[in-house]
Amino acid sequence: AWYQRMVQSNRAHTPEAASILARVGYACMFRGEAVTANAHFEQAFAIRQATATMDTEEGAMLQQWRGWLRAMHGDLSGALAKLQDALRIASNTTFSDLRRCFILSKVSLVQLALGESEAARGSMADFRMLMGSFTLTSSLCPAIGKVFMAYVLAKFGDLDQALRWTIEASRTFGNIGASDIHVGAYCYAVMGYIHAERGDLDQA
Repeated sequence: AWYQRMVQSNRAHTPEAASILARVGYACMFRGEAVTANAHFEQAFAIRQATATMDTEEGAMLQQWRGWLRAMHGDLSGALAKLQDALRIASNTTFSDLRRCFILSKVSLVQLALGESEAARGSMADFRMLMGSFTLTSSLCPAIGKVFMAYVLAKFGDLDQALRWTIEASRTFGNIGASDIHVGAYCYAVMGYIHAERGDLDQA
């Protein structure tokens, strides 16, 4: 509806329209509608290129989402290029450290999946360093960051530490009443994955 209003007011090719398209694409990606998500992302990307607004916080978010969509569907090399571009853009804007953490977690996972172990460990180290300032914060976004950290740690085989991060995150979600929404469910899914990797199938 918002984008239709942009079209009707002759603003369909503005950076504001690109932001709306990107967010619709993200919502579609979250629902598993990959084709629709990709169409929205690419339309947003074309607008940002045409308006020279890629090197912005919104551009970094768009590249992160474009990259992760490709990672989810097996295009790891394409995913890594876009995620690294997102990180480059984010590093040159006022993008928050916490949001950069989310990009770094994805970069690390994709590098690991590509067999680039040393690069993945370097990205993981940067991720952990940035997350350090948020570990004592009991609010939603840092808790989500802890779940990402747990999943990356589990992929590196550090299952005990990964489990500790999910326990901390789940405690925060419980304290702020977020256990029953999708981020809480994702936390428990990661916790189940960790238990399975530890061989504790009953807990999983």
